[in-house]
Amino acid sequence: MFKCTLSPEVASVGFEPRSVLLRIQTQTDPLKLMKEIAIFTSLDGHGYGPKLLGVFPGGRLEEFIPSRTLTLNEFRDSSIFAFQH
Repeated sequence: MFKCTLSPEVASVGFEPRSVLLRIQTQTDPLKLMKEIAIFTSLDGHGYGPKLLGVFPGGRLEEFIPSRTLTLNEFRDSSIFAFQH
């Protein structure tokens, strides 16, 4: 997994994101890979998680969402995992 970002002197074009996540797949089972992409596409289509920006042999490009790792106390807080849409 790699975060790819345009350098400050490069302008975005249209709605092009400045940062993306490049995910290289190590999955060698084509059926499992297709299932993963189908699930990811479905979640994206319903507005859950990052947007799927592209798929290529051996990986995919996803929207980069700035975030941080939850602390142990936050992980135990059930309100963090409450569905809000």
